[in-house]
Amino acid sequence: MATGSSGFPSLNKHSCAINSFGNGPTDISSMMQSTRAGPSSMSPTSTLLPSPSSTTSGFSSGIGVSSAITYTNGYNRWTSNTDDAESADITEIDGGIMEGGGQILRIATALCAILHKPIAISRIRANRTNPGLRPQHMTGMQLVRDLCSGQLTGDQVGSQYITLIPGMLQSGTYLADTGTAGAVSLLLQVALPCLMFTPGASHVTLRGGTNAEMAPQIDYTTHVLKPVLEQFGVRMDCQIATRGYFPRGGGEVTVQASPLRQLCPVNLTNFGTIKRITGRAFVAGVIPFKIAQQMAKSATSVLWRSFREVPINIQAVQEPKNAVVGNGTGILVVAETTTGCRLSGSALGRKGIQAEQVGADAAEMLKRNLSYGCCVDEFLQDQLIVFMALAAGHSRIKTGPITLHTQTAMHIAHMMTQAQFSIVQATPPSTDSYIIECNGIGHCNPHF
Repeated sequence: MATGSSGFPSLNKHSCAINSFGNGPTDISSMMQSTRAGPSSMSPTSTLLPSPSSTTSGFSSGIGVSSAITYTNGYNRWTSNTDDAESADITEIDGGIMEGGGQILRIATALCAILHKPIAISRIRANRTNPGLRPQHMTGMQLVRDLCSGQLTGDQVGSQYITLIPGMLQSGTYLADTGTAGAVSLLLQVALPCLMFTPGASHVTLRGGTNAEMAPQIDYTTHVLKPVLEQFGVRMDCQIATRGYFPRGGGEVTVQASPLRQLCPVNLTNFGTIKRITGRAFVAGVIPFKIAQQMAKSATSVLWRSFREVPINIQAVQEPKNAVVGNGTGILVVAETTTGCRLSGSALGRKGIQAEQVGADAAEMLKRNLSYGCCVDEFLQDQLIVFMALAAGHSRIKTGPITLHTQTAMHIAHMMTQAQFSIVQATPPSTDSYIIECNGIGHCNPHF
């Protein structure tokens, strides 16, 4: 379908503008230092938002914590209003704003299907060295298209413009195969919110990379994300049939999910105390088992020096030969607190990096997340934003420094749902921790 600068010609469209989250501009560059760095991180470098323009926006203050920190982003540089915004049919989104990557696609596509709001996304992944759709992003959008019986255009590798007109979400059996080592965890990110609002239970098979760079490992999904989402009421079972690694992929994960009437709000602000630290250091394919043992020993040593009173159990695992495609190695360590919080550190093995260093990197990442006294780690905070926006009530989560991924997630979620977000600094301020609050819209499953 040919489209010019006017975008999607067959329907009315508008630029959806969110020009104010709150009152009064205040520079918060100090709180926006992304901690996403390291071998297993989703963003290779720490990134700050652009300098504020003369017209600024802010997050409104929250309650029950210290004084509010307003959010200065200069949204007018990225979005604008048109006269027909109130009545237009399509929400037009600039895919190059802020984080400017695949996360914008995942959040906007999921909310498009759930809320029955057509979208057009331009400048897709404009902030990446290889902009446009990659197989993983295309596959995720096609999965959502199938879930909602929608009309999707522009779904080709390299495309920088797509439109999605959703139908009604349907339950059933679905398959999404990236054909590459693209992360299955990111396919699940876009599909799972949709599965909560279908008529019945669904079975989804996801194929690609299970333990990939620049994305959460599937073990993070099962050991950290899933238990926290259960507090929203999410019911999901995730089984790893085959593990796949870069560059071949070939992993397979099966997900069974049951819908609900409404998501529950959460209050994840009480850290408690650390109850235990567990972990999994793995090798697969031709990589010798001693590499897993060295990673586990190194991570245990680093953590024991800081948490001598906490039980630490990091297992070394040789993946079964008949349940892997390719060669891979990595580690995930998870701290569980007495209040049910789960925070993690992770790393993947890389050529030229000693196994002991890989284990130490994962342990240091966990230590950094624990140092903030927060309940949500750097990779979980942005994944919860969609669920907070849709939930029926007021949610609060305590995080470390707010990542650019999280800021982007709040911007897109507010744009699509009008849910109100605020960020306030937690006490004591020396911990560099923050409370993200959201008044969710209480979206109801139309099938219930």
